[in-house]
Amino acid sequence: MNKNEYIPIAVACISGLLSLLGTFLMALRQARTNREVETLKSKLAVDVEERKALLAHRTAVDLANRKSKLERINHQLKQLYGPLYALSNASHRAWVTFRTAHRPGGPFFDDDDKPTETDIKAWRLWMATVFMPLNIEMERLVLSNMDLLYGETMDECLVDLCAHVEAYKTVIERWKADDFSVHYTPIDFPGDALRQYVGERFTELKREQQRLLSDVYDYSNKGRGQGARGSSP
Repeated sequence: MNKNEYIPIAVACISGLLSLLGTFLMALRQARTNREVETLKSKLAVDVEERKALLAHRTAVDLANRKSKLERINHQLKQLYGPLYALSNASHRAWVTFRTAHRPGGPFFDDDDKPTETDIKAWRLWMATVFMPLNIEMERLVLSNMDLLYGETMDECLVDLCAHVEAYKTVIERWKADDFSVHYTPIDFPGDALRQYVGERFTELKREQQRLLSDVYDYSNKGRGQGARGSSP
């Protein structure tokens, strides 16, 4: 066989080798691509899990904060503003009842129209047995729950309440000693201001309590994988 006859055979061999090499390189490239895809999938899976964990942590922190706020509001309503709301309104109704029966339509003590001895005795009876016990209890609630007061300062009406109660204690002690020369103090009871303040705080706290209860319910359901608000527990 002469030299020229080897050329086609050599070309065919080289072509076959090149084809085999190309197939090998493509397989190698595909394998590398598959590894890169798997690596990317792994990274994405880790990223998703990390994001889930971060979201779960933030949700848990937010839920804990809301529960903490709700707990404080519950204490404010139970130990301070709830009882104050009830007592201030009870005191007002008792006052209206008393004034309807005794000297209605004007000031109780009036130099131009002085009360009768019967009216004064009724004043002492109602003050000693109805109004002062209510006022003393309201003062006790305020002084024993200063940490539960709404806002950063003590409202003026609460200061006036405490001042009125302490001043009136001296009047009650005079009556116990049969000294009826004094029947009131220069410090008036802050009736309207107190009821307005307590009523507004009570309403605000109840509204916030309901909002937080709804939020905590929703967060708890989401944490258990349940439905949105209103779904069955």
